[in-house]
Amino acid sequence: MPKQCFDTFPWPQNPTRDQIRAVADAAVALRALRRETMDKLKYSLRQLYRTLEQPGDNPMRDAHARLDTAVRAAYGMPEDVDPLSFLHELNLAFAAKEKSG
Repeated sequence: MPKQCFDTFPWPQNPTRDQIRAVADAAVALRALRRETMDKLKYSLRQLYRTLEQPGDNPMRDAHARLDTAVRAAYGMPEDVDPLSFLHELNLAFAAKEKSG
């Protein structure tokens, strides 16, 4: 498994225990729902995620939204900010701080 990309990944810097727990709980719930749905419908992971393209209610979409909300809170990321831009800026700030000592 590649690990180099995670060596410089800007993890949340000051999450509370409650925020950490919220991320963990949302991630565990998503994985459980994913496994349960795949087993029940005999879907591959690809087939399962293709259901997100369909309109209407989707428990997987809801589970991902709960995880996204928990992760945003752990980072202190405003709702109206693009996550990739936010993480890129955070990574640049840490790289500059590390370079300056």
